[in-house]
Amino acid sequence: MNFAQQCQLNILKNYLEFTVVSALLNQTSQLTEFEKILKFFSNEIETLNFSENTYLIDAYLLTLKNCKNLKVLHLQECHDLTDAGLAHLTPLVALQPFRSDLVR
Repeated sequence: MNFAQQCQLNILKNYLEFTVVSALLNQTSQLTEFEKILKFFSNEIETLNFSENTYLIDAYLLTLKNCKNLKVLHLQECHDLTDAGLAHLTPLVALQPFRSDLVR
């Protein structure tokens, strides 16, 4: 496999991980199941999309503490989150700053 093919394969792998993990987490309304999924994928997760997730509460953000490689987190339209919940994200040093201009 040449370098270009390896790069394409890596891009596909990252996309599939993002898509599958985000889908699994967005379909999981039970905190214990959410924690199990995160525990399994915590070292791999770089991006999560929880936009418009109606059950997402502060306790779910606390479970992200082991996702040390998390860089991007989409939380648009997650109305049940508080400042206290968002404070759980401060140990995630790889996480890029929140952009308020992306919120509807």
